[in-house]
Amino acid sequence: MSLATIAGAAAGALAAGMYLDARLLLRNDLRQGNRKIKMALGMRYLAQRARENKLLVYHVLEDRANTPEGDNLCLIFEGREWTYKELFNALQPIGNWLIKDLGIKKGEVVALDGGNTAEYLMIMLALEAIGASPSLLNHNLTGDALTHSVKLSSSRYVITDRDMEHLVSPVEAKLKEDGVETAKST
Repeated sequence: MSLATIAGAAAGALAAGMYLDARLLLRNDLRQGNRKIKMALGMRYLAQRARENKLLVYHVLEDRANTPEGDNLCLIFEGREWTYKELFNALQPIGNWLIKDLGIKKGEVVALDGGNTAEYLMIMLALEAIGASPSLLNHNLTGDALTHSVKLSSSRYVITDRDMEHLVSPVEAKLKEDGVETAKST
């Protein structure tokens, strides 16, 4: 077979392949196949985690904290850093405070009024860990708008940080009348 014949056959095969790809979207199917496999593996992982009842972010932190990855950096905020292990361990006293001091129970909704801080995130994760749900309030709310939002959340606690205390304290008596206690985080 001559070189010209081989080159002609290769060019013909390439043209036929390009035509079939354009007509039948073969490359797309191959790419989708990889995505479908990844999706199936992801769904299998989620189903396994659901059977273990470990679908929370808290559980991801717990898993990572107890491996060599626990020393990897997890959170950076305003110059402070936490590894997975440090963040996981920081959640334990917060969870204890929520359960023992405030009496927060599984299934309860807790209103959170705070700014963008690492501590605010830790309170959210600790609430998740004990099975409670945070109701995130706009930290700029004051007066009637704040009391209305807290009432809508059906919370019996509003946890606020020291920076937002001046916005909550004017309505603290009204909240108390409605059966809502105020707790301050440090």
